[in-house]
Amino acid sequence: MTFRFEHYRWQALALAVLVVPIVAGLVQRAATRVVVDDFENGRLDSRFGTRWRVLSDSVLGGSSSARMALIQPGAQDSHTALAIRGTTIPRFTFPFAGVFVPLGKRRTNAFPDTMAHTNTALAPLETVVLPRDLRRYHGVEFFARGDGGVYTVELATSHVNGHDYYQFSFKTSPRWQKVQVPFGKLRQMAYGGKTALNREQSLALLFMHFQQPGAPATSFEFAVDQLVLY
Repeated sequence: MTFRFEHYRWQALALAVLVVPIVAGLVQRAATRVVVDDFENGRLDSRFGTRWRVLSDSVLGGSSSARMALIQPGAQDSHTALAIRGTTIPRFTFPFAGVFVPLGKRRTNAFPDTMAHTNTALAPLETVVLPRDLRRYHGVEFFARGDGGVYTVELATSHVNGHDYYQFSFKTSPRWQKVQVPFGKLRQMAYGGKTALNREQSLALLFMHFQQPGAPATSFEFAVDQLVLY
């Protein structure tokens, strides 16, 4: 009887040795995932209490434009997603348009809804947005669909020359697709001079459409949903 008890006890201990690290890993992984926005609140306000905003080369004298709206349904049977539509026009060297969501609270009440006011738009984001430390996270994840075009997700951080933020390009299709981007896959275009990715001073996530120089005016449309840091 004692032998049988000892046998089962050692079996239980062996099982615990195997299971506990797995459970601990799952708990830790869940703890490091945070939803930035799933749009289920029916508003253009993120889970961080910040508001989505439109951004285009119009703040630098260009003529490109973008607009955003909540649409239904979203990805994976969710109710709502964010649609971004616009036009890039070759009246600027590198035409661009899209949206962004600040990761920290704003420093000033002078933050315009569309970033169309030149004095604020040209100011570095760190003068307007309080930074958020993303060093505990490994990357960004979201669902996307669109017109088949290629779009970029960017991580804006402080002390970057010429707004040359680290970015990753993804191709859309009419069907929702999951996009998972480890921070290590983000790259700069290096037109502003290469700087290290400073996740400790993260300011915003941007979803943009860039047009090749010399290309004709281009209309675009894509949508994103379930934006997560993991």
